Amino acid sequence: MNTVFILTFCIGAAQALVLTPFSCSDGAPNGVFCKNDLSGYVNCNLVNGQPSNKVTQCPKNTRCSCFINTPCSEGNSYICEKSPPTPKLSETFDIVFTEQKVTATSVGQLRTNEKVRVIRNFQTKQLAIRIWDIMNDKQRFEVIVPSDDHFVKYHGVYPDGKKNAASCSKTIIKEFPEFWPDFELFTLVKSYKDTERWVKKIGSRNGGQSSLDNTWMFSYNQLLRQYIPKSEIINFEGSQAQRSSSVTKRSVEQFNAVALTGAYFWPPGFC
Repeated sequence: MNTVFILTFCIGAAQALVLTPFSCSDGAPNGVFCKNDLSGYVNCNLVNGQPSNKVTQCPKNTRCSCFINTPCSEGNSYICEKSPPTPKLSETFDIVFTEQKVTATSVGQLRTNEKVRVIRNFQTKQLAIRIWDIMNDKQRFEVIVPSDDHFVKYHGVYPDGKKNAASCSKTIIKEFPEFWPDFELFTLVKSYKDTERWVKKIGSRNGGQSSLDNTWMFSYNQLLRQYIPKSEIINFEGSQAQRSSSVTKRSVEQFNAVALTGAYFWPPGFC
């Protein structure tokens, strides 16, 4: 799957964790853990000195409620719980959001502060992104348009008459990129009067694994029967070998499920 530019509002791609098939013998402590797809759970408690490895499928219309790689609480007899349908967001939209990110490594910290506008028309398979890099006073862009049996991606930097000269690269991609993450692994943890909080957690069963905590806030338009994204927070902790971590915060300023066309998807004239 193609991912968008350095944008990961989809996102999660900045710290995409590759989940290997669950096994009690890969360093998991004793306990009960959800399967990676939340369709059931695995018992890693010792039986005659060896992990049980017993797999239990959750009944229809329920799923494991303890998140991924996170031990279920002792005495929790309701591991499999009913879950409402996960959010479905419009694939065609015009969104503006801010993003602040802090990345910490063994050599120091890196901070970014950006404002982003994304226009996506799923029907015509067109995408336009404009990024204002506030800290470096730079504007970047990406435009994706269809062409025969592939897509053309233009990306570069807008000139500002100062330190940033115009630049534009053109590449061919085979698939129109996804934007939203797959919310199937998210769990509704709190429902307020007009907002909902959905969380995806991937724990670390041993020092060789990374962990991820991804939280989304949505409002729900009853008239349109549509979820509206409000904010996202990603907390990432690298493995012992990676020795890195990051916190990403995104706040939506504007979201409209409208189908824009025409000049919105034209690459700059210097491309």
